[in-house]
Amino acid sequence: MVRPEHLAPLIPLFPFLAYAITIFGGRKLPGKGAYIPIAFLSLSTLLSFYLFIKLFPLFPNYSFEANVPWLMSNGWIVSVGYRLDALSLSMSCMVALVALLIHIYSIGYMEGDKRYSLYFAYLSLFTSAMLTLVISNSLLLLYIGWELVGLCSYLLIGFWYERPPAYRAAMKAFLTTRMGDIGFFIGLLYIFLNLHSTAYGDLEKAIPQLGEHFALIASTLLFIGAIGKSAQFPLHIWLPDAMEGPTPVSALIHAATMVAAGAYMVARLFPLFSYSTTSLLIVAIIGAITAILAAFLALVQNDIKRVLAYSTMSQLGYMMLGLGMGNMPAGMFHLLSHGFFKALLFMSAGCIIHHLETNDIWEMGGLWRRMPIASLTFLVGTLSLAGLPPFGGYFSKEMVIASTYGKDFIFFALALFGAFLTALYMGRVFIVAFIRPSQGEKLHESNVMSLPIIILAFITLIFGFGGKPFVHILGGGEEHGLPFPYLPLLFPLGGFLSAYLIYIPSWDRERAMVLLKPIHTALLRRLYIDDFYIAVLVKPAFIVSRLLADFDFKVIDGIVNGVGRVTVITSYLQSWIDNYVVDGFVNATAWITGAFSYILRYLQSGYVQFYLLMALLGLLIFLLV
Repeated sequence: MVRPEHLAPLIPLFPFLAYAITIFGGRKLPGKGAYIPIAFLSLSTLLSFYLFIKLFPLFPNYSFEANVPWLMSNGWIVSVGYRLDALSLSMSCMVALVALLIHIYSIGYMEGDKRYSLYFAYLSLFTSAMLTLVISNSLLLLYIGWELVGLCSYLLIGFWYERPPAYRAAMKAFLTTRMGDIGFFIGLLYIFLNLHSTAYGDLEKAIPQLGEHFALIASTLLFIGAIGKSAQFPLHIWLPDAMEGPTPVSALIHAATMVAAGAYMVARLFPLFSYSTTSLLIVAIIGAITAILAAFLALVQNDIKRVLAYSTMSQLGYMMLGLGMGNMPAGMFHLLSHGFFKALLFMSAGCIIHHLETNDIWEMGGLWRRMPIASLTFLVGTLSLAGLPPFGGYFSKEMVIASTYGKDFIFFALALFGAFLTALYMGRVFIVAFIRPSQGEKLHESNVMSLPIIILAFITLIFGFGGKPFVHILGGGEEHGLPFPYLPLLFPLGGFLSAYLIYIPSWDRERAMVLLKPIHTALLRRLYIDDFYIAVLVKPAFIVSRLLADFDFKVIDGIVNGVGRVTVITSYLQSWIDNYVVDGFVNATAWITGAFSYILRYLQSGYVQFYLLMALLGLLIFLLV
């Protein structure tokens, strides 16, 4: 009898099969390639929830692993397999469910696209890669899934490659995350050379023997990969530009895949990170900087998707801050909560963009009246993101803030200030796009696009109440509460109040903008971080590339072409000598022989009298000589 745990490899296998089927015959399949991925991903979702519910009573102490040998060399055996525990299964449930809803949503959003079936094939491969990463039991298999999500993000961000901003954004995302992945790969090799294994279990057992120095180096190298993948400072620059892809892709990247991979990796390898206090401090510092930096940048964005992109960076910073404070359950709870409400926000925004054909919040207005379903669901996501009860974001963010209290006042203050900024920029978006009066007509909302966002709004509403059980199954104990339980609530309320006071129609914003223009300009220019990279890395790289290209064209190609010309000239001379000297000598010999033969043939007349005459003449000549 097959144990339920043995079915776990089917979770990433189902969407991979959907990809394989759709990529080769998508246009001929039902739904032009949409229904097969949805059906297979539904199986993955059901299987994930089935295993989670069945094993829930056994958590947090239960863990199941299965391995198969993959490579054998010099007595070393490299195995790949999967691990089922509270962390992997809870993450698998979130990824599969959110991806399924995005697949369904995409039926309406991508309708009429000329590469409709290819889109669903890429989306299925993306989901399969993330699920592989999630249930892996070794760094090797995690790395395979890690690189596959990077490839899929490149394909999907640049899906509309005929648009120059799209393929540039795809290239920027690919190259920036590769910079982080170099560190990750070196860390993987460092661990393997010291351990002769990449399995999580072997690593956890060996950490005390290898020591804190090993833990610091290995975790720092791996975290460089997380900085790139989860768009943390200073490798955060790719994420806002990734908005050039289709909105459902943005929802998947920001909610359930790509950027979640970095935070999940830190949580998965938390025994390694927690063995070195310096490693955790690095994670916390990077998370805090990113949380505040991205929140400030979101304040001045007019593109609704870019606001949500910077919001994702900020919330990922919160997750890293919670992990860096040593509270892995809090960081993971915020990761899962964020997955649901961020997918909700992107998909609600996608409904608006799909109908209005604009991303600019100042070209919207009055959406509360014109698109009530999208407005209500966006409001649910906004309140959860800002951290207001009873939504999931309040409980998860409160756990992160509570984890900083009593450990470091600076981190505590930054976490509270970030909550204020989050409410401020989301309040700005909601007031300008949804409440500000507009004369536009009421718009018809698609049922196939509305159903997934309604489901996500319901999940976002009830998810917060599962906070304590979730923390328990991840091994978290009773948290020491804040001295003022409602302190995390005051800062979001202050942010919304500030947004209302700033963006009410009667307020003279133009005068204030003149006073704040230098700050506003700096924020619009992304605090000149991109300019710094362009000046320090991109332009020198272009200069070096141009010099190398000129060297290749003028020197290397010149030498090769020169050798080619000399070879051609030599070949021509050789051909001339062969034709006119060698062949000429041979031909002359033949001609002379032929001429003599022509003359001598007259001596062979066949007449006896002629032969006697010639003999007589010969005799006379002989006698005379």
